[in-house]
Amino acid sequence: MAKPTLRQRKMLDAQAVQAGQASTPPSTEIDMVIEETPLDQQETIEECNVPLEIAAIKTLLGQQQDSIEENGELITTAGAKIFELEPVINKIEEEFPIVKNKLRAYCKQTLDSFSDELDDMARADRDKWDCVHESLMDLGSK
Repeated sequence: MAKPTLRQRKMLDAQAVQAGQASTPPSTEIDMVIEETPLDQQETIEECNVPLEIAAIKTLLGQQQDSIEENGELITTAGAKIFELEPVINKIEEEFPIVKNKLRAYCKQTLDSFSDELDDMARADRDKWDCVHESLMDLGSK
């Protein structure tokens, strides 16, 4: 049987006094006996924190799961866009050399035409100045 606590002893003493059989006189001593819990029943601080750690881990796992789902949606959307754009890109790559050559030919034609117009303007201007010069010469000789 375990040793009675101070409170239990005081109750037993009070009962004994009432019954007329005081076994021990009341004492002013302090009971220094502390009941210890056996080692197999003690919880360590780490064991007390385990539920908190588990809750924190579950919260983090929930957040990670949300991120995984969000990333999955983004990957699906990106895949759909790639699927849509891939044929367009292939067509551009096929037609680019043809369009490039047509554009180059158009630019060359436009520049040649512009050059011809500049030449015509220069000739007309020169002819005009030649006329003016001849007119001045004719006026000066008269």
